[in-house]
Amino acid sequence: MQKIQMLRNLLGVQKLGKQNKRERGEIFATAESTFNVGMVQYVGQDLAGKFSVGQKVYFGNQREEIRMGDSDIMVMEEKNVFAIVEETNEEAASIEAPETPA
Repeated sequence: MQKIQMLRNLLGVQKLGKQNKRERGEIFATAESTFNVGMVQYVGQDLAGKFSVGQKVYFGNQREEIRMGDSDIMVMEEKNVFAIVEETNEEAASIEAPETPA
């Protein structure tokens, strides 16, 4: 078994798919309006207080895809994460924007 630690401000995210804005209830969203959705699997040492393993996040397209163990992992900088999703129940989710460094 290997222990893997992301460096600096990097996150390792396992992609769960894409979520269309229409699926979230935004009636004026275009079909092209989608978010990449993933689950945080690895957290860099500089981000340990902001992110934790198991959090669901929306992220952009600036990332590298690598194979770690049995999973394809998207490695990205913190600035590529748009939001942290907190599931409140099965039908609704509130979105919390990550804090930006001062």
